[in-house]
Amino acid sequence: MKWMDNYYGFEFIDHILSLNFALPNENTLLEKAANLFNPIFYKVALGQQENHHLPQLRNWLLPMLMNGQVTVQ
Repeated sequence: MKWMDNYYGFEFIDHILSLNFALPNENTLLEKAANLFNPIFYKVALGQQENHHLPQLRNWLLPMLMNGQVTVQ
């Protein structure tokens, strides 16, 4: 098929290679990505810290609650 030869052949590849693309500065792209993802990573790290400390707090507080040493108002 003639159209497939043109579409997938060298004419098509030459056409693609001749196109000009505007690419952002690599540093600008990295800065934008960092500005987008850093708050998300910060929240994830805070959640991991909280998940680490909550079982420790539970293990310390629960026996005192069960013994009546501590009451909840």
